[in-house]
Amino acid sequence: MDVALEQVGFGVLMVGLARCPLKSPPKSLPYLTICANHGRGASLPYVRHRIQTSRNFPDMSEIRTDQWVEEDRYLMRVLTCFVDEDSKVLVCFGGNKHRWEQGHEGDWYETYVPVADVIVSNTEEEK
Repeated sequence: MDVALEQVGFGVLMVGLARCPLKSPPKSLPYLTICANHGRGASLPYVRHRIQTSRNFPDMSEIRTDQWVEEDRYLMRVLTCFVDEDSKVLVCFGGNKHRWEQGHEGDWYETYVPVADVIVSNTEEEK
């Protein structure tokens, strides 16, 4: 019997998602539910597991969506991590990768995968 994983949210995630236009909510939100419902069985193209640059490899995953709203591209990425022996999926961080890369040097993943790793560590320490 499949049992949905508990989703554990983190407030920083909402900062990135709140920047999306209200008339078009991010497509990534339903995929968080799919990730919780299917765990490591959730699959591409919208879920990519085993983020290799993460300290939490192979438990770090991401939800990936790409949508246009008028002239703006929302290449959303939401980093998640399976925790507590896969009983929970921790929603760590999310944002518009496309917009971030327009204003910054370097790679979005190099900046935000370590942020997600710290969130996982802090969550684990709080237990």
